Order: sequence, then structure tokens, then C-alpha cells
Amino acid sequence: MKRKSMWILGMAGLCLAVLVACKPQAPPPKCFEHKIDLTGLTYALCTDKGRYRYGEAIPASFTLTNTGDRAVTLDGGDKPALELQLAGGTWTDMSPAPATQITLEAGAAYTIAGRWIPDYAYLKKSVSLSRGHLGFMTIYAVIRLKPDEARSASLSVDYMPDKPAPLPPQNRLSDYCTGEQRSAGDLELQICTDKREYQFGETVQIQWQIRNISNKVLTLDGGEDPAMDIYAANWLPASEEGEADRYVEEHWSDTHAYETQIQLEPGETYLIEWQWPTAHTNLATVVTHQKVPDVNVARIIFVADYALQPNNRWSFTGETFYALEDNQ
Repeated sequence: MKRKSMWILGMAGLCLAVLVACKPQAPPPKCFEHKIDLTGLTYALCTDKGRYRYGEAIPASFTLTNTGDRAVTLDGGDKPALELQLAGGTWTDMSPAPATQITLEAGAAYTIAGRWIPDYAYLKKSVSLSRGHLGFMTIYAVIRLKPDEARSASLSVDYMPDKPAPLPPQNRLSDYCTGEQRSAGDLELQICTDKREYQFGETVQIQWQIRNISNKVLTLDGGEDPAMDIYAANWLPASEEGEADRYVEEHWSDTHAYETQIQLEPGETYLIEWQWPTAHTNLATVVTHQKVPDVNVARIIFVADYALQPNNRWSFTGETFYALEDNQ
């Protein structure tokens, strides 16, 4: 009986070991550690992993330790004594708040941490210049010993093109949705219509939804502008003979009340709905400009956008087909 009990316990231990070994492990942090010459200061600049996907935020921390036997005071003058820097985005959730003076007692350590959110326009331009391959991002930490004496540390991490994950079928709002799960902001996006093809004059019912797929609270922040919006192309007819039609954008927010900030709990969604064309749509001109060659339909593109921060808007598109007037 005792031997049997030991065998059962042994098998249970083996099964537990297999489960632990097979459980997906989080990627290890990536750090660069160094000692500042002629001082008793050492530092560690770290990110939570070494490889990121296009559009993904980068959390980073910088720890300065006084290994000497007397206090050291950092003095940035009118600038932060310690600062994280990375081009093409904005640092958020900085903790603690930037300080122009920091005193480290002997043996003490001081850590600053934040989260870098990329700017859509910067990434788009960078990808274009690098022919679709960014490669890496370099984070800098600045240590200001005195107002006119600064040292810096750097850490490069892989920043690779991202293939967004497809929208899970069970999350679709309808049978006519375009969607994806995107690294930028840890969001699931989908834009849906009530059908794919329309006759001239029919109303397109549009749904634009965002879901927080992270495990933390996320805030979309448009500043003074909508945190979420939808727009479509419109053309104003020429006012005088010989003039070209004038391109404009027709926005959902032009005629609807909107939120400038949207806070999403983990798993929470936010939905806006729009009916197009509106009373302001110059429909005949729009379908003429967006006509598909050799067929009597127009491709109507709806651009759904959202703001991770003020002036940092990301976009997502859906399309439908609309018959020209003479195709009814």
C-alpha cells in the first residue's frame, strides 16, 4: 500500500512538472547595466522584453544606485535629473513625477519607470523609409549630474512588423465585418455594415467597435477631438464652370455628440453607429469619383479612427460597394 502511494505521488509530481514546463512563459526582461566612471553610481536600463511588434507600447525602467559611501545629488537645473527618451512617441504613466533634483544616500537606489506609446504618423513614415522593416528602437536614459554635465545610457530592442491577429468569429457584430486584434493599444477593432452591396440611395448601417483585449484599464484620449470617429469621402460640386469638385471628409462626429475620452476596462467595448449617406452627402458625385473601373459600382471606404493620445490618431478601414444611379 505504501509503495502504491509513493507511485501515485511520484506520478502526480511528474504531471505537475510537465504542466509547469509546458506553460507558456513570459519573455525575460532586457537590461543594460553599467557603472558611471569617476562616480559611485551604477545603473540598469530595462524593458519588459527584448522584442516588440509594430505599434506596441514599450514599458521601460531606469534604476540608479549609489554604491559609494556618501550621498550624491543629481541636479538637472530646469530639466529632469533623470529622464527616459525615445523618438516618435510619448512617455506616459511616468512614476515618480520628474524631479529636477534627486539625492541618493549611500547604498540607496532611485527608479523611474514609464510606458512609451508610439505615434502613428512617425511609425508610418519610418516604415516607408525603411521599406517596411523598422528593425529596432533605441531607448535612452539621461542622467544629469549637474545642469551642464549629463551622461546617457541606451538600450536597443527589436521592433518588428506586426501581422495583426484576425478577429475571432464569435466576437463579430454581424456577417459583414472587417476586424483585427492590433498591438497598438492592445485593442480589438471591427467595422461592420448590414450587408456588402447596396443599390443607389440605400442606407448603409455602420457599426464601429473597439474592445480592450489587455489585462489593464485603457484610455482613448482625443484631447479636444473625438476619442473615436468614422468618416467617409465627400465631394462638393464645383461652384463655377471649369472648377474641379472639392474633396472633403464627412465625419460621424459632425452631427453626433462624442466623447473626447473613453475609458475601457479589460474586456470592455465601446460602439458607435452611423447611417450613411447623410443629408450632407453629395451622393451622385461621391459614387462617380469612387467608381470601380469597367463596372457600374463604386467602392465606398469608411475610415474608423481612434486616439491613443491627443494628436496621435490611428485608423482602420472597411469598405462596401454601392451601385451607381444608372445601375438600379
